[in-house]
Amino acid sequence: MQKSIPAEHIPIRTHDFSQCPIRAFYHNQTELGSHTHDCIEMVYVVRGSGEHIHEHHSYPIHAGDCFIIDTGESHAYKKSKGLRIANILFPASFLKRQFPYLKTIDGFTALFSVEPLFRRETSFRYKLHLPGIQRLALDPLVDALVQEYAGRANGYAPMCSGLVLQIMTLTSRAFSAKESSQQHEDLSAKAEAVATAIQVLETRYQSDLSLADVAETVCLSGSRLSHLFKEKTGVALSDYLLRYRLEKARSLLEESSDSISRIALMVGFHDPAYFSRAFRNYFGTTPRQARIKPSA
Repeated sequence: MQKSIPAEHIPIRTHDFSQCPIRAFYHNQTELGSHTHDCIEMVYVVRGSGEHIHEHHSYPIHAGDCFIIDTGESHAYKKSKGLRIANILFPASFLKRQFPYLKTIDGFTALFSVEPLFRRETSFRYKLHLPGIQRLALDPLVDALVQEYAGRANGYAPMCSGLVLQIMTLTSRAFSAKESSQQHEDLSAKAEAVATAIQVLETRYQSDLSLADVAETVCLSGSRLSHLFKEKTGVALSDYLLRYRLEKARSLLEESSDSISRIALMVGFHDPAYFSRAFRNYFGTTPRQARIKPSA
């Protein structure tokens, strides 16, 4: 385990997705200190080896490894030996828009949600490692994505989006194909409960949703679910729901002309005054201010 750096001292790398929902680069990765991103990062090790430090825990990585770093999670690299990686970055909103389709792919939830959630508990032993034959299929897609993003030709945003969806599909299929019975045994019970709870929160956030409602869905007591959810996600279930509703509200404020009180109701707040207070506490601005676009 690596020595922890206080969270307030870890630099946050921010990214502009206003023109394209994807960013993609190759890096000849040398040692890199701990940092976080304001988006999701998919890492594919093209060649070489090294150590990847994720949330202060160190794991070896080698050519063919592919893994996910969630928004706000700290990570770093050290002991690089010819390490070349592909970084594919995208906001959580991109994943949410595609989720109805991606969730039908065997292996997607395990690769993008479950393995990252239980990485420390399983010592990264269930990472996706692609053998040579599968890398022959993945490498051209990654090359095409990096070149498309770098070239920024007419229509590059939808092209990048389509290539990333192909990469997600291919890697999800590969992860599904490698899952062993022991892997299922280690990850399934707790992971299924947390993943199902998150799915309930993100699909029923508009309704009156209590801890008891979610707990009943996953067949656990409220106290057991609360403990498990906080242990595995780092946030309380109620805080997760509140944040999700507020993020949805911000998107609606930016994209729709509905009234603020109407938007509050649409995302599950029945008290507009409480919605405004919660919004300001979370974003540091009022809903009305968030709606006003700065002049060019």
